[in-house]
Amino acid sequence: MIDILYFEDDQTLSLLTKINLEALLDCRVQQAFSGKDSLAIIRNSNPDVVLLDINLPSKDGFEIAAEMRSHGIDTPIIFLTERLSSKDAIHGFELGAGDYVRKPYDSAELALRIKLLTRHSRINTSVETVAEKARIVLDEARSMVVFGKINVELTASEYSLLMMLMEHEGDLVEYEQLTQCMNKFSDTCGRESLYVLLSRMRMKMRPVTTMRFETCRGRGIVVRLV
Repeated sequence: MIDILYFEDDQTLSLLTKINLEALLDCRVQQAFSGKDSLAIIRNSNPDVVLLDINLPSKDGFEIAAEMRSHGIDTPIIFLTERLSSKDAIHGFELGAGDYVRKPYDSAELALRIKLLTRHSRINTSVETVAEKARIVLDEARSMVVFGKINVELTASEYSLLMMLMEHEGDLVEYEQLTQCMNKFSDTCGRESLYVLLSRMRMKMRPVTTMRFETCRGRGIVVRLV
């Protein structure tokens, strides 16, 4: 169940969107019609995602987003707007927006964007939890894992494999899933190429003694915390 908090001053549009989203997604949509008391509403409802119309009475969407981030609220945000200049888009992303949807929008497209954004948020939270338990620091920009004074430098594809395994910590990740993950980097990544990447990644990760990689022959691999 996805909890959605939807700020929109057009009450007809708000109700129609609520009905459509609840029909398309396993979700609950809470409506708010102005920016008044927005921070208290967000804290009280604790949503999985916030849909923000930019042109709201009392306080606009940009102000609400800035207030959320300044108070340490990192809930994913999707801006909904009739205007979408480069300046507005850049400003929104600087405030921490996860996506922009231009009005008038298709409810099916909005539902898909919500689904993808909340899934990505849950994955990040899961990986961060595993990293904390394993006492490692992840540097995505450099594809690096830091364990104490040890820096483990990975390639982008090796780092992506590690993230997928950490996302499913304790569960078997099948080779087919891992191959699909690698297709982001190469359309020709087959089973043999995957074995090479996994072997190389595991070799580099050996100094990280809080994690163990277990192979299930012919099926896949599991990462466990030690």
